[in-house]
Parts: sequence; structure tokens; C-alpha cells
Amino acid sequence: MGAGFPAFGADALRFMLATFPPSNKRIALSLKRLDGYRKFLNKIWNATRFSLDNVGGAVTVLPEKLAPKFLFNRWILGRLDEAARIASEGIGAFRIDEAALELYRFFWHDFCDWYVEITKTVFAPESPYAEHVEETKLTVATVLEASIRLMHPLMPFVTEELWHRVPRHAAPKKSLALAPYPAPKGHFSAEIDAKVALLKNVVSAARTVRSEHEVKPAARVPLTLRTADAAAQALLESAEPVIRFLVRSDGVVKIEAGGDRVAGSVHTTVPNAGGAIDVLVGLQGLVTANEERARIERETKRIDKDIASIEKKLSSKGFAERAPKEVVDEAHAQLKAMKEAKQRLEEAKALADELGELVQDGEKKT
Repeated sequence: MGAGFPAFGADALRFMLATFPPSNKRIALSLKRLDGYRKFLNKIWNATRFSLDNVGGAVTVLPEKLAPKFLFNRWILGRLDEAARIASEGIGAFRIDEAALELYRFFWHDFCDWYVEITKTVFAPESPYAEHVEETKLTVATVLEASIRLMHPLMPFVTEELWHRVPRHAAPKKSLALAPYPAPKGHFSAEIDAKVALLKNVVSAARTVRSEHEVKPAARVPLTLRTADAAAQALLESAEPVIRFLVRSDGVVKIEAGGDRVAGSVHTTVPNAGGAIDVLVGLQGLVTANEERARIERETKRIDKDIASIEKKLSSKGFAERAPKEVVDEAHAQLKAMKEAKQRLEEAKALADELGELVQDGEKKT
């Protein structure tokens, strides 16, 4: 395994080993898994570089207290608190795997996939959130520095290197190894977490439509959001620039109380306590009827094959009697998801016909 160190690095190997639960009596070293954690280290490095490029020289010393007003800044500080709590509890209980997996999830998904992308709307020229630029710089620097400290016991080399490059608190220690381990600071709010979770679900629903209907990544889609819930509507309006950017919407996102489905659009629903949010993604001019029919046929064949395979496994007497209950339940869940996906394909046939009719109507008018 010595040859693996030059290829993947000591930190990647150390972090991978930390993710195994203590109940494991044997550890199978997978080069693919090890490479995945090497990519995680690259993610940390690149996220640090991106963050420093945007923070610039505006933040040199971190404040002891931070009280931002911008929703997403408050959210990421709350998520940081939760990550610090779970990591500390995991290390204290000798469940290093729980600490490692939570820090991986927090940094890759909460920080990089969502928060860093959201900050691009704040740091953009003529930003609609210009009044939040300075507090966002402080928040980015604070979360980044604390994240590096959180991950230090699990990957000491890269974090030590990065820590000396990022803004730190006054009178910092000479080495990260001597710095205190981050603790929650009371930023977490269930209300704020729920608000951002709802916005993320809306964005994910629109992105799923784009992906399922194979809309080109660079293409911009018309997006309409509808809800009778006044609180949800106000939340959507306040986050409209973020939604527009993350979904790659064609112009301003329409936010309405109700209305009929727009021809040539795909309708999906996001659950919400105050009333469901309808997400309508327009495909006219982005997907042709023939492309949609070809996709439906291709996906139907694949799903039918998967359904037959799962049904054959579930009908096997040996599988039902010998497999653990959670494995059988997972197979049933997969079968249900496959059948739901097939139902969506059946519904998409009507959309393909509609797209074709819209083209014909357009040709008649010209």
C-alpha cells in the first residue's frame, strides 16, 4: 500500500480510515474510495482558494462574534454549529466515523454545493444583495476557518497548510494543532433551517426536471413558482435572485399565487406546511418532441428491465426468507421508485405531443 501515498496522499488515507465504524473487524482498502477522499481534499483546497479570492483583503482578522442579517449567512452558521456539535460528540464517544462523515457532508454539500454557490449572487457585479456583501465576506471567512479546524484531527497536513493562509482570530496560535476545537455558538435556528430547506427543495425540483428531460446545462429555462401560502411566497420573492441563478432561469422567476399550467411546461410539486409550491419549468424551444419521445422510449426500456430484475428477486423464495429485513425493504422501495418513474414517463408522452403541437402552431402563424 506504500505506493498509494504518492498517488493519494497521507491525509486522504487517514480520512478514509476514519470513516470506518469501530465495529469493523476488517478494513478493505478500496482505491476507488481512497481516490474519492483525495478529491475531497482537492475540494477543500479549491473552496479555500475561491473563498479567499472573494474575501480578498477585506477580512484579515475574524471577529469574535458574528450576527449577520442575510438568511443564507445565518443558515450556514447554524449548519456549522450542527457540524461542530456532531463532530465533537462523535470524537468524544470514540465514533470517529460519525465525526468524519458529518464533516464530509457539511463541507461538501452545505458549504460547497449550496452556500458557496449562493455567495456568487452576493459577490456578482450589480448584486441584488449589495447590502450583504461585507457580512457575507466575514461569514465565508469565519465558516472556512472553523471548518479547517474541525477537520484538522482527521487530515492534519492539508489543514495546517490552509489554516495559515486564511483569516484567523486575533493572536492566533503558531500551529493549528494548538488552536481550540470549534464548539457551537448558538447560531442554529430550526426556523431558518426549515426556510432554506424549502428553498433548496424548490431549486432541486427544478433541477430534476432539467436533468430528467435532458435540457442542455448552458440552456436557460423559464421558471414559474406558485403557492397560495403568503409566507412561502414572500420567502420565494426574497430569494428570487438565488433561485434564478441556481436553476439557470431565463429571466426573472415568476412567483404567483395560482394559475393554469403553462403549455409546454413540466409541473412538479414541493410539499410545504402552509400549502404546496407548484414548480413549472418551461421546455418549449429547449426540447423537441422527437427528442422527448426518444428519451421516453430509452428510459422506459431501462426502467422495465430494472423492474423485471427487482420483481424477480422479490419473488424468489430464498431471497424473501434469507435476506435481512432492511434489504427486502430497500428492494421494495426501489421497485416503488421505479414504478413512479415509469408513471412520470407515461405523463411525459403527453408533454411530447404538446411540444410538437406548439411547434406546428408556431409554423402556422409564421
